[in-house]
This record gives sequence, C-alpha cells and structure tokens, in this order.
Amino acid sequence: MGALLVITWALALGAPPDAPEYASRRWTRFDGLPQNTVFSLAQRPDHTLIAGTEEGAASFDGRAFRPVAREWLERRGRRFVTALLAGGDALWIGTSADGALRLPSSPSGQEVHVLPGAYVAAMARGPRGDLWIASSRGVARWSEGTLAELGASDGLPAAGAAAIAVTVDAGGPERAWAAIGDALWRFDGRRWSKVPGLDGVGPSALAAGRSGRLWLGTAGGEVETIEGDRVERPVSRGPALGSIKALLETADGEVWIAASAGLFLLREGGPQPVLGPDGAPVQESLSLVEGAERDVWVGLRNGGLLRFRRTAVTMIDQRAGLRSSNVQSVAGDPSGGLWIGTEGGGASYLRDGKVIATWAGARSLGSDSVNAVWPEENGAWLGLVGAGLRHLEGGRVGRPPGLAPLDQVTVYALRRDGAGRLWIGTHDRGVYWWDGRALEHLGAGPGALPHERVFALEPWPAGGVWVGTREGLALVRDGAVVRRELNGIQVLALHRGVDGTLWIGTDSHGLYWLRGDALGHASRTEGLLSHIIFQILEERPEDGDGLWMSCNHGLFRVSRVALLELEQGRRRRVEVEAIGRDDGMKEEGNGGKQPAGWRSPDGALWFATGGGVARVDPRAFAASRNVAAPTVRIDQVVADGVEIADPGAAVSVPPGRGSLVFRYAGVSLASPEGLHYQRRLEGFDEAWIDAGGETTAQYTNLPPGTYRFLVKAAQGAYWSDALATGAVELQPHLSQRPAFRVAVALALALLGVAAYQARARRWRAETMVLAERNRLAREIHDGLMQSLTGILIQLQAAVALSGDRRDEPRTHVERALEWAHHSLADARLAVSALGREVASVKALSDLLARCGEALTAGTSARAEVRLQGDEALPPKIGGALLRIGQEAMSNAVRHGRPKVVTVELGAGDGAVRMVVRDDGAGFEPGRDGSGAGNGLRNMRARAEEAGATLELTSAPGRGTEVRVSTRPRRRSAR
Repeated sequence: MGALLVITWALALGAPPDAPEYASRRWTRFDGLPQNTVFSLAQRPDHTLIAGTEEGAASFDGRAFRPVAREWLERRGRRFVTALLAGGDALWIGTSADGALRLPSSPSGQEVHVLPGAYVAAMARGPRGDLWIASSRGVARWSEGTLAELGASDGLPAAGAAAIAVTVDAGGPERAWAAIGDALWRFDGRRWSKVPGLDGVGPSALAAGRSGRLWLGTAGGEVETIEGDRVERPVSRGPALGSIKALLETADGEVWIAASAGLFLLREGGPQPVLGPDGAPVQESLSLVEGAERDVWVGLRNGGLLRFRRTAVTMIDQRAGLRSSNVQSVAGDPSGGLWIGTEGGGASYLRDGKVIATWAGARSLGSDSVNAVWPEENGAWLGLVGAGLRHLEGGRVGRPPGLAPLDQVTVYALRRDGAGRLWIGTHDRGVYWWDGRALEHLGAGPGALPHERVFALEPWPAGGVWVGTREGLALVRDGAVVRRELNGIQVLALHRGVDGTLWIGTDSHGLYWLRGDALGHASRTEGLLSHIIFQILEERPEDGDGLWMSCNHGLFRVSRVALLELEQGRRRRVEVEAIGRDDGMKEEGNGGKQPAGWRSPDGALWFATGGGVARVDPRAFAASRNVAAPTVRIDQVVADGVEIADPGAAVSVPPGRGSLVFRYAGVSLASPEGLHYQRRLEGFDEAWIDAGGETTAQYTNLPPGTYRFLVKAAQGAYWSDALATGAVELQPHLSQRPAFRVAVALALALLGVAAYQARARRWRAETMVLAERNRLAREIHDGLMQSLTGILIQLQAAVALSGDRRDEPRTHVERALEWAHHSLADARLAVSALGREVASVKALSDLLARCGEALTAGTSARAEVRLQGDEALPPKIGGALLRIGQEAMSNAVRHGRPKVVTVELGAGDGAVRMVVRDDGAGFEPGRDGSGAGNGLRNMRARAEEAGATLELTSAPGRGTEVRVSTRPRRRSAR
C-alpha cells in the first residue's frame, strides 16, 4: 500500500490552531489501481469508491480494486474514463471518445449507451433524479429512460458548442449550471440562460456548495462564488493555482481546490498548498469527492489516488523541536507544560505545541536516554538509563546526595504517592521510595516483590502502592508486600479509574481490572486491538466513558461500561475504535517505562510512541468518527461446489451434499481492517453468530430445506443494516423425501412384524424342544432309571444271599451289578443334560462335578473339578463341552481304573479351556491320533461342531489327558 504521512495543518498550512487536521494515504497502480492518472471519482451508495483512469475504471472497497465495465471499455479501444456519476440504481461512466454507459446495479438490469462518439466532461444528478451530461456535443438530459440533447430552443448556444462542466444545486425546484465556452449558463427549472457579468472568465470547474452557493473555477486560476444573482469577488486570482480542474465544498465547510499547480485548501488568507504523503506539496490534481465517511479523495495526474482523513491526532516530533522522536515517557506539570523523555535525545519541555527547552548529553544528565519523567512545581525528576535519577529545578540539573545508591541503576518508572514520597521502579533492583531524607528499598523474594524488574507504579487511596513487575502485581504497604495478583504475568501499565477500579495492562495477556476482590479480563478474543497494553488513560467523565490504551498497533478506545458488562457476562465482545497509521500515527506505541501517557486538564490525552508524542482530543475524536455505518456485500454463494450467479436471487439446488459457502465483505474506506461481522443462516442458526473478522461462512451436511443467509458489519459501534441472499432451496435426495421415508418406515414396520413372527416361531419351536427334552427326561427317569434301580436292588439282594461264596454265578451277578451302576449313572447324566442348559463355565463346572460324583459312586476312584475364571457360554458350546467332559470322565472310570479323575476349567478373553486328566491305565492311541472306539470319535465331532480344538494324550501305564480349547469370541461394544 502507499506511503503515509501525518499532515499537521496548524504547522503545514499556517492555519489557526482550531483548524482541522488531516492524515493522508496514497494508492497507485502497484496497489491495484488500473493506472496512475485519475480523471474522475464517485462513490456508490454501498460506499465503494469508483476511480476513472486512462486504463478504465475500478471500484475500491478499502481493501482491493476491482475492474468495472472492463469488456465494454476495451471494445472502445481508448479507455479514458473522464466522468463518473454513482447513485440511484445505476453507475454512469463517461469516456473521452465514445459517450457514456449506464451500468445498472442489478445483474438483471440492462446497459444503456448514450452520446456515442462524444467526449463526456462531467455529469450531475438533479433532485428529481434527472441526469445532466456535459460533453463535446453540448448539454444533454436523461430523464425517465430518454436522452434529450439541448440547444438553442432550450436557451443554450447552438448544438455543437462543447460543455466543459455541469452541476446541480438544491436551490429551487431544479437549478442546474453549465460551463459552455467562456460563459456560465443557468437552468431555472424551465429554461437555460446566460449568467451576466461572467463573459470571458473561462469557467473550467463547477461545484455546488451549501445554501445554494456555487463555486466556479477558471482556466486562469481564479475561484469565484455565486449566490443567487450576485457574483462575489474572486477569492483567488492569478496564475499561482494554474487551471482549476475540480472544486469541492465538504459537509464541514472546507473548500478543496484541485488545480494544475497542485492541491489547495481555501483558508482565511487564501488558498494554501496541501502536502502529500511524501511531505512535499501535492502535484497536479484532477478530481475530488467527499466520501460517506467524510474522507476527501483526490485523483492526481500520474500520481494515483490520495485520501485525506480528518483526524483527532496531533504528533509532536522533531518538527516541533524534539531531538529524538522515540519518546519513552510523557507527563504534564501544573502550569500546563509537558515533560518528554526520549531515547537518545534527552528530556524536553513542551509548551503551546513547541519545545522550548531540552536537556541532553552525558555531562549534564549522565545519559541521553530518559526512561521516566515526573513533573514537579518548578521542575521534574528524570529516570535515566544506567545513571539513576536527576532532578531539574529552575533549569539546573542536580542529584540529592541521598540518592547515590541509584547512580548505576536503570530507572523504569517514577511516581509520587499520597504521602509525598517518590517511588522509583528499576530494571533489576526492585522498587525504592524516597521521602527527601531517606531512601528505602524492597527487592524480590519470599514475601517480597514477585520480580526485581518494575514497570509500573500506582498509589492506592486505601494505603500502599501497586507495583507491576515482570512476574506479577504486588501491593506494597509499610515496606512489605501485603497482596499479590496475576502471578507469572508481566504487568506493563497501571491506572486507577474514577470509580476506584484498578486497570492493568499486561504483556501478551491483554487487559485485567481489579474491583475489590473481583478480577476481570479481556483480550483480543473479546475484541481488544492487541494483547499487549503499554499505557491506559481514562477520558474525563464529561467527555465520555472511554478507556484509551496504547499498543503495538497504535491507540484504541474501548467503553469502560462495555468492559464491566463483559465481566458480568452480559456481552461476549467489546467494540473498539482504533487510531493507527491511517489516522496519523507514525509509529507504534511505547511502554514498559512509566508514565508513558498523560491526561491534561483540558481532557487531551498524550501518549508516548516511537514517532513522537501523540495527542488525542477525545471530543474531536468523537466528532471525526464515522458518520456513516459501513455497508456489507455478499460476493459469492456456492452450493455443493457450484457458484450461484446472482446471490440475491432465489434458487433451487439439486440434491447434493448439503454444502453452502458464503463469501462476504464489509465496505469501509475508513478502516476496513477494523470491521467485524455477525451472520446467520435462517433455517439453521437460531441466533446471530459473532464471526469476528471472518469473511467466509461454510455450512456442511445441511438437511434439505430453504435457507437464507444474512450478514451485517460493524466499524466500532456503527452497525450496517443486515444484507440477505435470496432463498436457497436444497432439494432432498429420493431417500430424503417424505414419501420415500414413509415407504421405508412402512417397509421397516413390515420387516419388524416379520422378524417378530419369525422370533415367535423360533421361540415356540425352542419351547417345544425344551418340552420334549423335559418329557424325555421324565421318561428316562420314570422308566429306564426306575428299571435300573429295580435291577440293582435285585442284584444286591442276590449278592447278599450268596454270602461269601465265590462261585461262578456270583461273579456274573457282581458284573451285572457293576454295569447297572454305570447305566444308572449314565441315565442320571442324560436326565441332567436334558433338563438344563449350560449357560456359563461355572454352570459347566457344577454339572461336571455332579457327573464325577455319579461316575465314581461305588468305585475306589474320586473325581475333582477345578475352576478358574468364568465366561458366558452359548448353548451350542456349553452343551458340546458338557458332552465331551462327560465322555472323557466316563472313559477314564470305565476303562482306566484310575484313582483320581481331574477336570480343569479355565476362562478368559472370551475363550474356554478344559482339561480332563486321569492317572489310570492309559492306552496306545492310533498313529493318526484318533484313538479307538466311538467315544473318541464322538468327542472330536462335538469339538468340531462347537468350533473348538481337541487334543488327546495317552500312554500305557501313564493315564490319559484330553484338552479342549474354544476360539476367543468377539465381544460387542457397550
């Protein structure tokens, strides 16, 4: 962007002290301007500025230039844009060789081309909306869509006489003025006539002023005024101005003159040259316009675009007599003078805007760098870099003997307390206080200061002094720290407010404030301009409720009431009003040395900066702020990746991802970087969303429906009206349509019914199976088991009758008795298995224990079941493990004649392990490991069906071991 210079008119223009002050800024083609000769300027209702150059026209929103009517102008070859008029529903573009183009504001509007081949010099709009055009073909009038070229029948010279300028004022129904040839012509609402007494003046520029006044500039450098029928004496005469190109009377009554000799402001003593951003007088100027924000825009020949902004900031720097503009400390004395401490330039005393005395040099001060000043009635205390304190009284430099311990110390802060003691904050020695006789000291340590480096001091009415250090804040009373706050935070500034609030500026943590025991906080997240606060000053109550702060970005103002509302949760952000480079600040604020700011009795605020002392008058600042809220525009709407041509039109979007992207921007030529936004998507957002400085809103996975996007922008406390897009309808996919959803719901309901019926059938089948199993169990119990029991009774009786006889019949009876015992045990197992399900490893353990008891009853063997862990078991696996365990135990008891049969069950990680081991006779398994007999084949088959592995180990005389392991089962997430 262009360079920047603060112009202090009281000095640069020789204006009276109360004359307005302006800051300027330049834009050229390197900043996006099409070309550096700016023939014409206009501002649209949305506040965008239009600049007409030798290479076409461009709109400017404060951030970037965008071409206007580029294709139409390129078709004309020569693209000089010599006249512009914005307003109503269109932008009029006048060219140097092909008439004028009416460019409608709406994309659906129709372009109109008038006066082809003509040079258009100027355009003006009347109070009823009629357009007047001054061109090489004379004067034309556009009214209600029709163009009429005027001539002798209308009171004007014959057709073909070139018109140089035209303007319209508010005097009467419609009064217009035109410069044709060497004369001035006036339209009284019915007919044109020549203004008498001005023949031969050669008018070259016209401007309507306030109260019906007309300003007239001539090719000879004269400026005339006309009120009614009376021509005033020339307010400027002679060739000093050159040819007048444009005139402007602002809303505040300032008169600007753009001329071939430069840019001038009309003062009481005559036109005064205006200095540009480079400090030199502005060169040839061609066009002028006052913006909605009261800035004055100037188009130059070969110099680009200038903006002059009225500012409430006055910079006191080397031009006022300072030896160094790098100001570290500033404070006022009771007589109205100002003491200024600088880096490398010593200390200066300022009165009436000029330095009248300076103290510098190692011989007189001990150091040329003065970090802190504290005024006294007849002088001041100076805190130095590496040289302690000096006292100025009557212009003489001295040092009281009692301050000798500070001779090699760097002083950062000075302040007197209510008892008259001078408090001295140092770079690395903590804090001292001196009552004129004795010097006291407090350093860092347990129960003392948080850190030796002291940046700020603030006496407290309740007693003591608040000390801001590198590691926090401490209240010192009676030589000791009695309270600590903000541990670990570097405190740079302290200010006691009119209501007793202690305001605390920090490094990297924003602003804190202490009211009693309540601690409030605000940072950039809550809207502050910076998180580093160098100095805090408060407006006088009669001037407002503002707190002013200096920082690395300049100065900013925030409402004290708004901050307290933030603390109370009544708002989420605060609005700030900033003063930066565009407002006249030459450098960033300075701080960490106190006092770095001062409020004088007249309410003016003085701040130390790297470019001098910045003086702000809060009342003048309030008057210079935006008189118009910013506008906002919606640049782009993208639905599912496809851009919508007209953001304001209602559209219907085919089924897609439900994605909407909105890009928008506020228009503020005064301070575009300070804009913040609120947005809302109607149909989705329940309330306004604070978007800060974000200029893009993105929504994804939106459900089908109709949406409308709204956005508004704010500059400080000034909010724009909300702007909205057209309705955007996101059509649903087939699967999202109500009819489809009803069909799916019906299908799901039918599926649910079918599933319920299938489950009911399965439940009935399972119930029938269970009933059948119970019936079989009863049959076995009541039939087979009873029969076996009867056989046992008979066999036992036979054995008892035989006594001790050992004949062959007895042997057969004993064998039958043994088999009957085994059969009865098997039957009991069968009944147990039929009558119960095996739902867990613990249940399996209980069943196998009962099995062991039944199998070993009447034998010398015993069965042991050991359990470690538990798991739930599906019926299929539980039943298989039970059958395998029964079979293994039964085989061991029947064929191995063991002493002990052991069953080990383990569960964990979704798997079950079972080992059946005996110490019986054992056997020789087949080479394929399958063993012999149906029992082993059945066990393997059951293991395979259950998804388990079965291993068998046996050898003659070494017993048998059967291992069964199930695969880990996947657990469902809960």
